[in-house]
Formats: sequence, C-alpha cells, structure tokens
Amino acid sequence: MNLPPFSQNSKSSRIWLLILLILNTAVILISYFILVNMFQYAFLFYYGALAILALTYVIYNRGFAADRVTPEMFPPDTSLVKIQEFFEKRDRRKQASKWMLTLIIPLVFTFLIDVIILFFGDAILSFWNQLTGGGAS
Repeated sequence: MNLPPFSQNSKSSRIWLLILLILNTAVILISYFILVNMFQYAFLFYYGALAILALTYVIYNRGFAADRVTPEMFPPDTSLVKIQEFFEKRDRRKQASKWMLTLIIPLVFTFLIDVIILFFGDAILSFWNQLTGGGAS
C-alpha cells in the first residue's frame, strides 16, 4: 500500500493522517496498559518517548518562533526571494514534522486515561457497580 505524502493538504492525505492517528492511539493505549501490568516501570519508557518526541517536535520547528513573523517584520533591505525562502522553509518544517503528532497525541491521550484511572478509578468502579447492581467492590 502506497500512502500519499503527508506534505499535501488534500482530503485523502488528511484522512490517512486521521486513520494513522486512530491506529497509533489504539496500539499505544493497548500496549501501554499491557506493559504496565507486566513491568512495574514500563511507564517510564512511555514518558521518555513522549518527552523526546515533544522536544524534537518543538526544536525541529524552531520553537514555533516563525509562526508570528510577517513579511513587514523583515528589514527593508531584505530581498523578496529571501523572505519567500524563509516562509517556505518554515512550512516545509511543519509539514515534515506532522507525522510526529501522530505519536505525540496518542501518548498524551494514553497518559490522560492513565491519570483518570489513577485518581478516579475506584470512584468510577463503585459508581459503575451501583448503576449495574454489580458485585465485587
């Protein structure tokens, strides 16, 4: 299967990114909870992966400092070619790093679910048992 390049903003490219995001979320979420139950410190690997990916994303995009730059902010003697190159490089970096978001977002979502279970798991379970008239509490 030949995936379309992520640099295109076509509808099919966005659909592929959405499918990739959903699949990555499912794989990361399932593997996280399986590994955390098997190995006590498996969550550190996931925290490390999230930290490395997030820092790489921000550094590669140069801290998103170029997002607020307008052509009027350049010195008057700057050629239009240089200004155009600056904006093209910025857009290329954003498109090239888009795939990292398909891993960063699922990792953040996984940790959100983990924190909800950690802090509210017992309350959710007892509420569920009350609703269903279930047994084990």
